[in-house]
Amino acid sequence: RKTEAQLEALRKELSAAQSQLSTDGDKYATDLASLQSELRGSRETLRAREAANKERVTSLEGAVSASDAKLRAHEVQHSENIASLENELDALRAHLAAVQSTHEKVHVAKVDMAKVDTAKVDTAKVDTASKLTR
Repeated sequence: RKTEAQLEALRKELSAAQSQLSTDGDKYATDLASLQSELRGSRETLRAREAANKERVTSLEGAVSASDAKLRAHEVQHSENIASLENELDALRAHLAAVQSTHEKVHVAKVDMAKVDTAKVDTAKVDTASKLTR
């Protein structure tokens, strides 16, 4: 009887252990399913973020490319403007040199005219003196 009682106690213990194992197994299976679902959600979120980031990178690359092209166009325009201004400056310098040359010629002509006027006055004085002496 002692053996039967021990056997019965072992059967009850085994039954309780099997019941606990079944409960634990169900809990673990539920936890595993939950974790797998969470993992799938995380992967989907990660893929969506990665796609959004790729789109953003593509957009930014396009914007940078457009900005670079615009900058190059501005640089070309500025270079052309500088060249044009340098040509205008050269033309103004040439014009100034011509004006200065003309100014000098006018000054020389005025001096010559003053000499002619002085000579006319001197000639008139001589003519007057010669008329007076006659």
